[in-house]
Amino acid sequence: YAQYGTFGVGLFSVDPDDDGYPLTVGDYAGNADKDNDHSENNCASFYHGAWWYRNCHTSNLNGQYLRGQHTSYADGIEWSTWTGWQYSLKFSEMKIRPTRDESK
Repeated sequence: YAQYGTFGVGLFSVDPDDDGYPLTVGDYAGNADKDNDHSENNCASFYHGAWWYRNCHTSNLNGQYLRGQHTSYADGIEWSTWTGWQYSLKFSEMKIRPTRDESK
């Protein structure tokens, strides 16, 4: 379990319905079915994660559940700086909320 007081996802926007709601997060813009990362491999396919990657990952919150300790590399539900690459968390939960604009 980890709880963060602040968590941000860079520049985030979802365009209007008439554009089909394309998602923009950081360096990524487009459809999830294309290899948009800066790595030689297709990070999402190679690490079995359903996510948008820039150059693979430090975390893989949409990876496979591999029942805790495992021998494969970085394809479980992982947060490497917390549990390392060979430990799969049981689940992950991501929540998005609007930021509070103090200037208004």
